[in-house]
Formats: sequence, C-alpha cells, structure tokens
Amino acid sequence: MTLNLIDHVLVASLVLVVPWLAHVEYRRLRRELEAGNPGARIRAYRQTVFTQWGVTAFVVAYWLWAGRSLPSLGLGVAPSRGLWLGLGLALAACGFLIFQVSAVRRHPEAQAAVRAQIGALRPLLPHTGAEGRWFTAVSLTAGTCEEVIYRGFLMAYFAGLGAGAAIVLSTLVFGLSHAYMGRAGAIRAGLVGLV
Repeated sequence: MTLNLIDHVLVASLVLVVPWLAHVEYRRLRRELEAGNPGARIRAYRQTVFTQWGVTAFVVAYWLWAGRSLPSLGLGVAPSRGLWLGLGLALAACGFLIFQVSAVRRHPEAQAAVRAQIGALRPLLPHTGAEGRWFTAVSLTAGTCEEVIYRGFLMAYFAGLGAGAAIVLSTLVFGLSHAYMGRAGAIRAGLVGLV
C-alpha cells in the first residue's frame, strides 16, 4: 500500500489530536457534573457516538477513494478456522461477563468493590435509564469504530514495518487515545486492544 499525505495526517491526528480532545472533553464532563448540569453525560455520549461514526465514515470513504479494498481495512469476512475460533472465544468471553455482572448484582459487597475499582471513571458511567441507553450506544460505537480505525486503518498503515510492529504500534496509539482515564486506564485499554 502506498501511503500519502492524508494517511500521515490521519495518523498524526490519532496520535496527537484524539488524546488531547479526549482529555479536554473528559475534563469538561467532570466540570459539568460537578456543576450539576442535567444531561451532561448524555451530551458527552452523543458527541462520542456522532464523532466516532463520522471519523469512521471518513476513513472508510477515504480508503475507497484511494482505491483500496475493504478487506485490507479489516472489513470483510474470510471464513477460516481462526474466524470460528475467534467468534467462539468472543462468545465465551461475553458469557463470562454476563455471569460476572449477574453475580455482582446479587451481592452488595461485590458492588462496593467494583465501585472502588472504577473510582475516577465513575463520571463516565451512566446513572439513569436514559444515560444507560446512550452508554450502550457508546459501547457499540466504540466496539465498531475503534476496530476500524485502530485495528483496521492503523494496522494497515504500520503493516510495512511488519506484523509485530503494526500490532505493537497500533496498540500503543489505542492506549494513548485512552490516556484521559489515567495511566492504569490507558494501559488497561491498550491491553484489551492488544487482545
């Protein structure tokens, strides 16, 4: 793949602009919540959903305009043993998470432990039913858009350096984009992205 100026500008934006904007928006959310502004979380959730889908649409449109195939962006399914193994592991992980959530819901002491673990990230989490619905939209958006951007676009961008370097570099950029969550949150996000 021949890289051009748009590719480099996109990567520079992912490395420099996205982490800075995420930090600014997280600080704004915290200030709005501290001031008691109603709808602050929903506003932040909506902004996240629309921004991520907008960036993803731009990346896909640019990719096609540049004459590149969707499978080279990681979009497309090539049936293989690895695909089925990956789907099976993903379903098993979902089942495990559902089991964990139901177990925590039944035990107040477990809920207190979870609250202590999430600490500084509490402002990001929904507190009402409406916020919960928008948070679900944020989760689905992030799970889709970040895959296209970080595992699709960035992996393709760094592919010329070798598969290992592409994986490590895209993981580092992904973790950096979550630096607003603090060092531990960024590392955790990077590790989840790596997996």
